[in-house]
Amino acid sequence: MARDAYLVSYDVADDKRRNRIHDTLLDYGDHLQFSVFLCELNRAELVALRTQLQDTVNAVEDQVLLLHIGAPPTLESALATIGKPRVVAARIQVV
Repeated sequence: MARDAYLVSYDVADDKRRNRIHDTLLDYGDHLQFSVFLCELNRAELVALRTQLQDTVNAVEDQVLLLHIGAPPTLESALATIGKPRVVAARIQVV
């Protein structure tokens, strides 16, 4: 199944909802900055992520942006930093 890259950013008013959204996004992608993630998703994963986010977000107070950026780049080639370098977290896949 084809995968596409999405840049996901959130602005959430409530600490509990913000933490829940952050934890949800950790399951789907790479944490780039405080409220920014890069997620490589197939169609089923995108539907699941959107459903989980919609169940958490307060539609009046919060906002989550999903920017479709197309075919997944290698993060190292697509991301440039100014200032302190990005530290890549080790990802462990449990089967």
